[in-house]
Amino acid sequence: MLPSQLQSALVDLDTQGLRRRRRMLDGTQGARVTVDGREYLSFSSNDYLGLAGHPTIAEAARQAAAAVGVGAGAAHLLTGHHRLHHELELELAAFVGMPAALLFSTGYMANLGVIQALLDRYGEVFEDRLNHASLVDAARLSRAKLTRYPHLDLVTLERQLAGSSAKVKLIATDTVFSMDGDLAPVAELLALAERYDAWLYLDDAHGFGVLGEAGEGATSLLVVQGREIAPSETFPPLSQRGGGGGFFNGGVTTKVAKTPPPPLEKGGASRHASSTSPPSARRPAFPALSWRVVAS
Repeated sequence: MLPSQLQSALVDLDTQGLRRRRRMLDGTQGARVTVDGREYLSFSSNDYLGLAGHPTIAEAARQAAAAVGVGAGAAHLLTGHHRLHHELELELAAFVGMPAALLFSTGYMANLGVIQALLDRYGEVFEDRLNHASLVDAARLSRAKLTRYPHLDLVTLERQLAGSSAKVKLIATDTVFSMDGDLAPVAELLALAERYDAWLYLDDAHGFGVLGEAGEGATSLLVVQGREIAPSETFPPLSQRGGGGGFFNGGVTTKVAKTPPPPLEKGGASRHASSTSPPSARRPAFPALSWRVVAS
């Protein structure tokens, strides 16, 4: 597109009221925020638990920055994987009851990295029509066939799964759809995944910290005792508990491996070709994982 065409396109967006503009926030996130110089009651944040500006978490970030600096300096596979990253992966895995976890710089990066590691051009991804854009982009970048089904329409999904000849099939869905607030039928999706020998991939960005007795997320609502497979999951933003980033958890499965690192460490430019998030930015997640912070 030529510069003149770009300008014309911007005018068209203005005419249709579709041109996006950023608003400027002052101070911390909270129930009340100051945006563009005016105070508002906020319904536009994913800081659901009000931890982004919690003094305990802010102090943890301050201490970590003083101790380890404010930059990682490298990707995870080089010298960017700090002890704080490693310890947080262990803590997150234990919190949600999975054997291992992998940290990513953002939730978007988590979806790009994991789905590309699990699929190739011979696979097929089945996605809810209202999935987050990162799940759609991840499927496209994996080179697998992308098949969409109408929102929460499991009848259509089952028909699509039954007709698929892909070597590897993966159902990907948000657990809590951020724009509408409704929940994916996770138990029914798990049943379909088992019936048609497919992966179930859950983006629990808006469920982690909110769903479950202690905020473990969507899979804590499933009763899977005595069953051999557990779904693979992603919990992108940790902002519900006061920090940024994403992580992936995998359980014992019949399909790839007993822990996620072997298949995932082999690829995923979103983890290995980009700089690691600062370890000081990860330290606040430790107190955020404790309900004592929420209760104080």
